[in-house]
Amino acid sequence: PLQSNFKRFKQGLQLMHDNKVAANSETLVHLINALGECGMSKTILEILERLHDNYDDIEGKMEPIQLTDDIGISFADWSTPRLDTSHYVAAIKSCLLRNKLEDARAILALMRDHGIPPTSECLENFAFTYAQAAIRAVPKKAIANQNEDTKSVAASRAQSAYTIAMTLQDLSTTVLAKVALACAKTAQWQNARTILRHLHSNLLSRDTPLRRREVDLIRGMHSTLIRECVHQRNVTAALAYANDIQNFAGLVRTTTWGEDNRGRKGKFSDESLMTSLREIQASPPSSFVGMRSEDWVALIKSASSAGHWKVCVNTLQFLRPHVQRTNPHARRNASLLALQYDQLVPA
Repeated sequence: PLQSNFKRFKQGLQLMHDNKVAANSETLVHLINALGECGMSKTILEILERLHDNYDDIEGKMEPIQLTDDIGISFADWSTPRLDTSHYVAAIKSCLLRNKLEDARAILALMRDHGIPPTSECLENFAFTYAQAAIRAVPKKAIANQNEDTKSVAASRAQSAYTIAMTLQDLSTTVLAKVALACAKTAQWQNARTILRHLHSNLLSRDTPLRRREVDLIRGMHSTLIRECVHQRNVTAALAYANDIQNFAGLVRTTTWGEDNRGRKGKFSDESLMTSLREIQASPPSSFVGMRSEDWVALIKSASSAGHWKVCVNTLQFLRPHVQRTNPHARRNASLLALQYDQLVPA
């Protein structure tokens, strides 16, 4: 089907040529996308080189060229517009969408050689693709059981994604979430935490409230990071992420609902786990971005695997709202359960 679509595209180009309709910037973007759809990323690079080399700097116009023979386009008398940033961006994006990293890097290098600085969109696409590639390079089994080559490739790609992400401003929430996950899956815990905090800071600096899609994305990222800690048995990272997540949720409550959350920042420890359950219950479910019941369960699993039983016991309190909400018997005996819990915690 892709070859058939490209055949129709060539027929459209032929009609333009026969009717003396000049190609414009959009025509080139469509040609680049059509070649990318057919997996012809190397041909895209060749066309970009030819178009740039055939621009007459003195007269300021494109000389007629023969685009390329191997794709059946041979318009030797058809002038095309000068290349601009949009064409390089389209070419890079087309390659990255199909995981043609080497070709995308070659086009980026060509873009720089031609004196066009890479755009934020280009680099953002690179960050997302590197993160995606890192995640795919990590098998589902524990990272400790991987061979060194596999771990090295995955870690290198995650590090590249992190480096690019940290050099850009106003990255999308989707890209930051993907980079954080790639770092966590390759055991780059501090990098993942830096990205997590960067994302939280970006969202808190806005004047507008979180959109529903953003809330769902943030919840998913939080849960995935905690589960990854459990998967790799790293309770230290899990506690650090839980601390950042709860601080972020508290600040969101402060800015959105006007609640006083001062004095909540600090090192996450057994004592700081003893936060108010009333705040968790008071937050509207549709906008809550803190640790949820499944996240606390994952944290308990991580702590138990490392033998941190005090953390396990102290974390049980955060499951109380979930138990009371889903267990009618627990709701009827809430006061009795509260008394038993208060007796259990000091022990």
